[in-house]
Parts: sequence; structure tokens; C-alpha cells
Amino acid sequence: MTIEELVDLQEAGARARVLGMKPHDKPRKHPMDQLVKKTKSTAARLKASRLARGYSLEDFAIATGLTISEIKTAEDELTSAPASHMARIERVVS
Repeated sequence: MTIEELVDLQEAGARARVLGMKPHDKPRKHPMDQLVKKTKSTAARLKASRLARGYSLEDFAIATGLTISEIKTAEDELTSAPASHMARIERVVS
């Protein structure tokens, strides 16, 4: 077994414990590792929903627990955002 394989096993076990799984369970991919490819309409819809509810970027950051930069990334048509960020935004605007 190589050092890299040992490190991978150790990281998998640590990830499993953080996710509340047993160490021998195969951990799921961490939500922060999953990027959501947005379409132009998705990004525009998110921004329109935020504005329709009267949220400034600062207020929306507080409501979602994200930074202003993370919200701007989610509302940008040309970038991908982590699935966990998109889920937080969806919870607030829905």
C-alpha cells in the first residue's frame, strides 16, 4: 500500500466521522465538492427572486449564511457554485 492510498483511507474515515457515518461505510462526496452548473435562466431567476423579496446583498448574506462574494458567484451566469450554496439560497427564496 502506498502513502497516497493510506492518506486517502485516512481522509475517507475522517469524512465519514464528520458526516456521522461509521468508519467502514463509504462516505458520500462532500456537498462542497459538488458544483452546480447553472444556466443563464437559473442565475437570473435567483437574482430576480432575491430582489423581488427586497433583499440587498448584505441582507441576503445574513439570511443565507453565505458571503456576498458567494452570492454573487451563484447569481453569475458564467460561474459554477457549490450545491450547498445553491441549496441555502433556494431555502431562503422559496
